Amino acid sequence: MNPAQATMTNQQQAKQQAQRLVSRRFAPRLPRKIATSAGMITSLGTKRIVEQCAKIYLEWRSYNELPLGQQDNLIQLCAFLEERSEIVQQATLSQSRNSLQLLYGIKLPVIHSQIQTCRVRRSYEANEIAQVITHQSEKNALTTVIAYAAGLRAHEPATIRRLDELQPSSNREWDSRRFLGLGEIAMYIVTGKGGLRRQIALPQDLADMLERRRLKSPEQVVDRGIFYNRYYDIGFGQAFSQSFTDASKAGLRFSRGAHGLRHTYAKIRTQTLRALGLTLEQAQLIVSQELGHFRPSITIAYYR
Repeated sequence: MNPAQATMTNQQQAKQQAQRLVSRRFAPRLPRKIATSAGMITSLGTKRIVEQCAKIYLEWRSYNELPLGQQDNLIQLCAFLEERSEIVQQATLSQSRNSLQLLYGIKLPVIHSQIQTCRVRRSYEANEIAQVITHQSEKNALTTVIAYAAGLRAHEPATIRRLDELQPSSNREWDSRRFLGLGEIAMYIVTGKGGLRRQIALPQDLADMLERRRLKSPEQVVDRGIFYNRYYDIGFGQAFSQSFTDASKAGLRFSRGAHGLRHTYAKIRTQTLRALGLTLEQAQLIVSQELGHFRPSITIAYYR
């Protein structure tokens, strides 16, 4: 079965499972007040919305090869919503949260979308990045350049490890064409959403700069309540994001947020791969793995 056929099968299975799941909650003749207190659905419109949200969640589980019977796992549900926060606006994210709460009868935390409500360009140009880093401290400026070069999320710089210290997640089929078209590079490992470990590529001169900030021993740090063992003295997490926002406003008089660096990476890498003769579909598949998503359709959201 080729990747396209596998994707189609996953989508069909997720749709059927979502339909079965939602049908158990559908009671069109039940008075709305009683239905609400019982966690039931009476409206066809609401049924369609919840069914679509369930389908997307179940597709995500399939792509990430998560075990059956754990659909109501709180950590996995939160990991899904965190990933969704990178690609959808707040209204859609809240819709997903409410639908999953209804289906699984579990209270989920409020997660804020990283996408601005207004449709504006999210990516940065190289000359804009150059302006931003002049307003940052040395370690935050280095993180900005690393995130720009490797498409990192804000927390991921705290997880950077050498290849001899950590390996990529083994339960994934990694495309051998990842990092095609890059020059002299050094490979590292980062840990992303849901604990997925993936390789990233840094230009050798940038890797040399990173190694000069190697700590003598790992340092335990925390960001948004999550603990990490940091091996390099560089910026990360919420503090780095705020540094980037402040520096962008100081240097450019606007900010698209540190997450805009992932948008930039996706656009540049897709263009590079297309110039090497790959189809758009192939490029999106490769970039999705480099970003740590494993879903080519997600890559499209990063082209703004």
